[in-house]
Amino acid sequence: MADPVDDMSSDDMDESDTGEFEVVGELQEQERDRAAQRQKRSVSFAIPQPVDHSSSTSDRQAPATGSETTGGSHPGLKRKRSSDSNGPNKSGSGRDVSVEVLGDISDGQRANQNSKDASIPRSEGARKSTDGGEQADQPGHTTQSEERRFIAEIQNSSMVLPARLVFPIQVGSELFRLSGASISSDAPSYFSKFFQAQLESGTSPQDIKTLYIDRDPDTFRDISLHLQGYHIEPRDGTHFVRLYADAMFFSLPRLIDQLYKSTIFIRVGEEEFKIPRDLFNGPGDTPNYFSLGFSIFFSSPGNVFPGLDKNQLLRPPSILPPQVTGRSSYVFRDLLHVLKGYDLHIRNEEHRCELLRDARYFHFKGLEQRLIAHQIIHNVTRKRKEIILRLDDLRPSGIKHHVISRSPIAPPSTTKDAEPSTASLEALIAYSRPYIDTTSYDLILEIPSGIQIYCSLEMPENKMVLDGSIKQKITLVINVACNKIEQELGLAERPEVVFGDPKAIIERSAHVKLDGRAIDWRNVEEGPNDLSKLWIASLPEPPEDEEVEARSTERWTVGKSQWRLKVVYEREPRPRMVVDWEAVRIEAVSSEATWNEERGWL
Repeated sequence: MADPVDDMSSDDMDESDTGEFEVVGELQEQERDRAAQRQKRSVSFAIPQPVDHSSSTSDRQAPATGSETTGGSHPGLKRKRSSDSNGPNKSGSGRDVSVEVLGDISDGQRANQNSKDASIPRSEGARKSTDGGEQADQPGHTTQSEERRFIAEIQNSSMVLPARLVFPIQVGSELFRLSGASISSDAPSYFSKFFQAQLESGTSPQDIKTLYIDRDPDTFRDISLHLQGYHIEPRDGTHFVRLYADAMFFSLPRLIDQLYKSTIFIRVGEEEFKIPRDLFNGPGDTPNYFSLGFSIFFSSPGNVFPGLDKNQLLRPPSILPPQVTGRSSYVFRDLLHVLKGYDLHIRNEEHRCELLRDARYFHFKGLEQRLIAHQIIHNVTRKRKEIILRLDDLRPSGIKHHVISRSPIAPPSTTKDAEPSTASLEALIAYSRPYIDTTSYDLILEIPSGIQIYCSLEMPENKMVLDGSIKQKITLVINVACNKIEQELGLAERPEVVFGDPKAIIERSAHVKLDGRAIDWRNVEEGPNDLSKLWIASLPEPPEDEEVEARSTERWTVGKSQWRLKVVYEREPRPRMVVDWEAVRIEAVSSEATWNEERGWL
C-alpha cells in the first residue's frame, strides 16, 4: 500500500511537471471566453464618457485596490485563474468570468462600466459581479448619463433606434455594422424603418436580421461615413450622381438636403467644372439649359426622380453626370467668370460673338445683356444719360420712352367720358437692359449698314429706305414704344402710326462724314439740311452749276450710323403718330465708285 505522503508528493509532482502545458489549455479557454464575450458585446457598442480631469488622481488610484478583479493595467499579460486563488478545483467547474476584463475592451467601455457601477447600490453591485457580467451588458441598455447626451444633427429630435445597438447591413459583398445612433442621425430612412419594424415586433437584439442591399459598397462606405457624423464632399460628377441616387433611394433626408445645397459638376467639352448651385440663379439666368435639361439635379427634394414614382422603383434609375458636348470649355470658363461677378476683358469682336452665342445657347438671358456691346454715357448738353446699342441687341421688354414735350388742350366739358387732355406730344425712345438696368436711358441706335437716304428737287425732305430685315426689326421696336405712349395718354382708340419711309433729320449737332470727308458745319448755310446742301459743303471746292443740275436726286448709301428715334403724337386733324430719325453720327458715300473704293480685300 502506497504511502499517502508519497501519493501527495507524486500528485504535486505531476501537477508541477505538467504546469507548463497548462498554459496552452488556459489560452484556449481564454480565447473561448473572449469569443463568447465578444459575441455578447457585438450587438452593442460603447459610448465614450467625457473625462473629468479634476478626479484624475482618484481614478488612477482605484485600479490598485481592485487589481485582482480587473486584471491589472496590462491586459496582455497571463491572467490568474480563479481556481488558483481559491485552491485546487478538482471538479473542473466553469470559471467566474465576471472577474476577468478582456484585453479588447476599449477605454470608453471601461468608463461606461465604471459610471454604471457607481450608480448601483453595493449589494446590487455584488450581485451583478456574481452574475457573470451579463446584466451589465444588456444590449440597448442606456444609462442616465447617456440619456442626457445627444447627436448634434438631431438634437431637436428623438432617436428612432437604441443608440448602443449595432445593426448589420450587407451592401454588395461587404458587411457594414452601424449603431442605432448613426442610423438615427439621418432618419426616417429605409434603414431605420427596416430595423425599427423588427424591434417593434419583439425581435431580440441578438436576433436582428441583416439588411441585404444590392448596391455599390464603395458608395455606401461614404454614406456610412455621413451617418457616423463625417462631412462628405462629392469628388467628381460620377461620385456626385452615385451619392445622389443612393441618398434618394434610401430616403436619407439630411444627406439629400446636403447634396441639394452642395456644388454640382458639369462637363462642358473636355473639361469638368465644379459650380456652386446658386451661380445660375441670377436675374434672367434661370430657367436655363441646365435646369431644364438636367432637371433631376435642380429639382426640389420633394420632387425625387421627376416623372417616376419612387415607391414603385426596384432600384434608382441610371443617372449620368451633366455633360454638354459640342461646346467650348474655354468659352464656358469665361461665362462662369462673368457669372461670379468679375469683369471680363473681351479681346475682340470675334470673342464677343462666341460669348454671346454660348450665352444664348445656355439660355443665360441676364448674362447675355451684360455681354452685349453697349456704352452708357452722360450727354452734358442734353443733361441726360444715353445708351448706345445695336439694333440686333434690342429686346422688346427693355423698350421705354422719355417725354420731352407735351402740349395740353383746353379742359373738356364735364362729361362722363372725358377726352384726353394732350394735343401733341414728343417722346424719345429709351431703353433699359432687361434684368440689368434699374433705370432707362435715351436710346442711341447703331445700325451697321442697310440704309439709304435720298432727297430730290421735288421733295427736299430727307427720306430713308430701309432694308427688309432692318425694317422688320425696327417696326417691332416702334410698335412697342407707340403702345406704351398710347397707354400713357389713355387713348380709347389707337392712333394711326405713320411709318412708311421715315424722315431723316440731320441737325447741325450731328457728325456727318461723306465720301471720307467730314462736313464742316461752318460752311453750311442755315435752314433745312437737305442732302444736296450737305454734299456741296463736303466738297473741297464749290461745284460747277452744271454738276449741281445733273444731280437732281441726291442719294446716299449709309455705312455705319447712329440715330435717335423720336415719336411725335398729333391729335389734329386726326390722331396719329409719326416716327422721325434724328442723326447722331453718319458715315456715307454719295456714289457707287466711292463705295467700291472702301471695299476691303480678302
